[in-house]
Order: sequence, then C-alpha cells, then structure tokens
Amino acid sequence: MVKLTKMSNSETSNMTTAGEEHVEKWLSGNGYNSIVKDTAGPGPEAIEANGTIENILVIVKTAVTPNQPIEITRAQQNAIKTRAEQSARKAYVAYVVIDANKNLVS
Repeated sequence: MVKLTKMSNSETSNMTTAGEEHVEKWLSGNGYNSIVKDTAGPGPEAIEANGTIENILVIVKTAVTPNQPIEITRAQQNAIKTRAEQSARKAYVAYVVIDANKNLVS
C-alpha cells in the first residue's frame, strides 16, 4: 500500500533551502566566490557564483530520499540558458538528494 502525504509549503521551502546550502558549500569548496542567491531573475531562484574558469548560474532541484529531483523541462532549460547568457554566465542545474535530517545523500 502506498501512502501519500502532502508536504506543507514550509517543509518544501526548508527542503529547497537545504539543497541550496549544500550546493553553496560545494561551490565554495571548489574555488567559487561571490556566491549569492539571484531572486530577481525570471523563473526559479538561482545561485550565482564567480570562478576562475567561468562565472555560473545554478538552478537547484532538491528531493528527499528515496525520491529523486524532478528534471527540468526543455522550456526551463532554454529559459535558464537565456538568463545565464544575459549576465555572462554559464547555466547549470544541480540535482540534490537529502535525507529527512537535511544531510546530503547525493
């Protein structure tokens, strides 16, 4: 038997924030700086980061294990690429899986 439980908006927000924090930590540990959330652009919130090789715009998709993050659509891909190009950045999507305690799984 499958039991579905609807997550509240605050639970979804906490999950998203946890995924973004893991990505920010990874970026910082891999030489990126000036890591900031971009909430002004169209579409989903993104993380902007500057690196020695490239400046990037990252959209984070997070899920709680055993689930997997939902992949972005072709339309979302195009929108993210356009948004990144407008700020001279490369577009990336980070797919993050966390556990119930917000620890990084993958």
